[in-house]
Amino acid sequence: MLTPVKVLKGQSEELKQADRAFNELFSTAVSKVRQPTEAFFNRLNEKTNIQER
Repeated sequence: MLTPVKVLKGQSEELKQADRAFNELFSTAVSKVRQPTEAFFNRLNEKTNIQER
């Protein structure tokens, strides 16, 4: 499963800035892939109420 990158606690500002561009691009790509899937399952749950069973 792909998840967006989160900043680690205690990470230095230099490392945060160095990784920022890559992390933002990766997180955007992951979000674009995950969003349609999450929307599909949300709609499926709304129509069938499958999580309540």
